[in-house]
Amino acid sequence: MAELSIERIAQTALDLVDEEGVSAFTLRAVARRLDVTPMALYHHVADKAELASLVVDTAMNMYPMDEPTGDWKEDLWLYSKWVRTIAKQSPATVHLRRAYQVWTPTTVRLTQIWTEHWHKSGLPADAIEKAALTSAMSVYGMISEEVRMSEMEPSEVFIGKDQYPDLTSALQTEAFSSELFELSVRSIIDGLVARLS
Repeated sequence: MAELSIERIAQTALDLVDEEGVSAFTLRAVARRLDVTPMALYHHVADKAELASLVVDTAMNMYPMDEPTGDWKEDLWLYSKWVRTIAKQSPATVHLRRAYQVWTPTTVRLTQIWTEHWHKSGLPADAIEKAALTSAMSVYGMISEEVRMSEMEPSEVFIGKDQYPDLTSALQTEAFSSELFELSVRSIIDGLVARLS
């Protein structure tokens, strides 16, 4: 049996939630996959909240972020696209982050990077925090909603689907393409600059 480590535990937990969903996220299920007792995990992680933090960090570290271009708007877009990629590859991490209020050194640093890009916008100092917070909440909210909708059965998306086929089609997850996501993110950025300048 391979040696038990934080990295192995986190990767196993990530694989578990990717395959079986967030409802399968228990220390007992992770231990079973590792072929150890649940108590063995407690030598490495304090509780489910700490394990959730490790899982989120593991997912984020699996996908390298693009190097900054030097164009702050482009860098915000690339960052948004990167977060969406992680959410699409590991949707359960979106739920874990919300359920366990995950704030790790990695997620805090990423929040700082987002704000640093806004500092390059030329907005007045008092507007930068508003722009960073509003845009981050909007983008992350959009990604979270896309994940939620991807998990719904087609009949759950819109009850009146027979009466309104065009609206039903628009609400389907596939309809929210990368192109529409980019349009939304760039519109949020441009709109905040226009409103806060």
